[in-house]
Amino acid sequence: MLQVKMSERAWCVNCGAQAPELFRRYSETVLKLVKCQKCGHVADKYVEYEPVIVLIDLVLLSKEACRHILLNGDFSCHWKLAILIFLLDGYRGHAVARAPAPEPPPRESSRLFESFDLFDISPEMCFYLTYLHAFLSCLVYVVVVLLLVAVMMPSRPPMMLVWKSIVLAGCSTFLMIPALMCGNPHLYWSLVVVYWFIAQVFVLHVACGTSKLLSALVVLAAALAKCHLLEGIWSPTPC
Repeated sequence: MLQVKMSERAWCVNCGAQAPELFRRYSETVLKLVKCQKCGHVADKYVEYEPVIVLIDLVLLSKEACRHILLNGDFSCHWKLAILIFLLDGYRGHAVARAPAPEPPPRESSRLFESFDLFDISPEMCFYLTYLHAFLSCLVYVVVVLLLVAVMMPSRPPMMLVWKSIVLAGCSTFLMIPALMCGNPHLYWSLVVVYWFIAQVFVLHVACGTSKLLSALVVLAAALAKCHLLEGIWSPTPC
């Protein structure tokens, strides 16, 4: 059974309304789930579900599973997941940098720092710089999302909730592991990117309670900033 935080605020995973409680405990092994006073459904059915069931529903982008984790679940491991996502994204960037690529035609670059080739550095240093680039890219994405949510979202959700939603949707990055093991097949990698975008939009929509269109605009703007803002200043080249 997934651990549920005991706090003064509980939420119905069906309609998103605040509920006085999720269940009543009669003994150590007996508890009764409480129905939502607004929609009449069980406030949080996932209280009795195994974590694997919750995870499967989350992968299928279930709104109820997402609300359970973000609002009622003890999602205290978000910092650890964020570190894992960053490490995986950095390794993906390093694998792409090491992949052989055709020699591009000579052209004048507009980057402030053309590449690592300006410096006579070792492959180990290139590895660390690639991770630094991945960290800065992730930081740009998070900052842009937080700023746009604070400016554009009328509901003004808590920033910690927005951060947790970014991390939760970012777990879709783990789907890139088979692509890295198979040599970065372009079709699979494109599907992972599409799923990542949909997951980010969906989770932000659930966390902020806003329209999917507005959430898509926020995610799209942050993703473009992540991909192109640093590219205009500094981008790694094959090591």
